Amino acid sequence: MKLLIAAGGTGGHIYPALAVAEEYLRRSASHEVLFIASRHGMESCIIEQSAFLKGLAPRRHRVQFIPEVRFSRQLNLRSVFAPWVAIAAWWQSLWIIKNFGPQAILVTGGMSVLPVALAAYFLRTPVLVQEQNVILGFTNRICSHFAKVILLAFNETKRYFKSDRSLVVGNPVRANILQAQRADAVKHLGLSSDKVKVLVWGGSQGARAINQVVLSIINGGVPDNLEIIHIIGRRDFENVMHTIDPSVDPKALRDRQELLQIQRVPRYFLVDYLDDVSGVLAAADLVVGRAGATGLAEMIARSLPGILIPFPYAADDHQRLNAQVLVNLGAAELLEEKDLSAAALLARIQDLVLPERRLPMSQKMSELHFADSAARVVDIIFEVSKNEAVT
Repeated sequence: MKLLIAAGGTGGHIYPALAVAEEYLRRSASHEVLFIASRHGMESCIIEQSAFLKGLAPRRHRVQFIPEVRFSRQLNLRSVFAPWVAIAAWWQSLWIIKNFGPQAILVTGGMSVLPVALAAYFLRTPVLVQEQNVILGFTNRICSHFAKVILLAFNETKRYFKSDRSLVVGNPVRANILQAQRADAVKHLGLSSDKVKVLVWGGSQGARAINQVVLSIINGGVPDNLEIIHIIGRRDFENVMHTIDPSVDPKALRDRQELLQIQRVPRYFLVDYLDDVSGVLAAADLVVGRAGATGLAEMIARSLPGILIPFPYAADDHQRLNAQVLVNLGAAELLEEKDLSAAALLARIQDLVLPERRLPMSQKMSELHFADSAARVVDIIFEVSKNEAVT
């Protein structure tokens, strides 16, 4: 059997798709997956770094590229040529689908998936939409009109999206994140066994506002009871490194895929980006970050409470809606970016360091976890492929 996956742009769309692909390929040695990607997105980079996929025969998984579709609200060359690029992407998607011959197509969002979904509909190949956020993104809303099934991550989505073809299955998370052991991770990362570990991240692109506040905190010294693990993000890494230590060449520290410890800042560990976050998630006690759906899914999978700082300019304010689900359950705290400061963040962290505060939140977080989400999605793909009723 063959599955085609279209996941565009950011890690939030790509990582759930990768989790489904890995589960699909585990089911049978005869299964094949084809990813359709844009050359300028993160898709090929993230897919190529999958340790699971690296261990499989190349014929079982590959990536093919289509033109990147980007629409602009301003009158410029991009907006003038966008319709023609979209038509070219549709024709290329049509050719790819006909040649690959998938039994089903899974789309997870991002503008680059729209030509693929439309081509699949034209060829009468079943389309499944997987939405990670509480509210459907623009592309997934369009695709939902001709999808066989719309797979939702949260029950709350049904307040905003009404369809008898929708099912709540949670957000698929890669197996290595679920399987990582805390003691092994702490030892491998060179962390202490007696301090509370705070993981700070801003999603696949990083978050400058959060990074600046963390710099203010470490400037005063990391409190003795904490260790901070800071995933800065590739976009802001050079600026942060210049602030921490101007004598260091940040370019020499890029893409190391390992935590770095700055000698003058004890108990502070940093990295620009990690393709595999299973270790830092297993080691962490608490997470500080944005409220993107995939990051939240990984926190939920590890039962990690968090301090969530939604990106205030996210489309449809979806990060705030995501965060509110966890906050309403008592699994996380909300800190608005306009209220973000070193003092405010550190006070929240020190409050949640207390076991009597943190552990009940961890228990609440575990209540949101769909343990078999990736497997459930693959089961539904099989049912749709065989034109069976989805249960």
